[in-house]
Amino acid sequence: MNQITLFEMDTTSLDYTTDRDGKKGKPPSWYNYKRCENCERWMRLDKSEQPPAGHGIIGYCMEWKAKCDKISFCGSWEDIRKVKE
Repeated sequence: MNQITLFEMDTTSLDYTTDRDGKKGKPPSWYNYKRCENCERWMRLDKSEQPPAGHGIIGYCMEWKAKCDKISFCGSWEDIRKVKE
């Protein structure tokens, strides 16, 4: 009997996003799962450093050493769900 592990499953349907106050919610259908918010190299900035509500969420990319929006993407993206070895 073949079994599938959690890390082999397509779990993009379990995707969520967070707002300025840190509340989780279902992302809009146009959000790609492969976005900075779901990258292991991205860190969300403190609420005091965020733009006004409704103007996105800003974080810091440790790969590129720059601020970027949570829905940005780069070729160095690595899934936060990946197994650490």
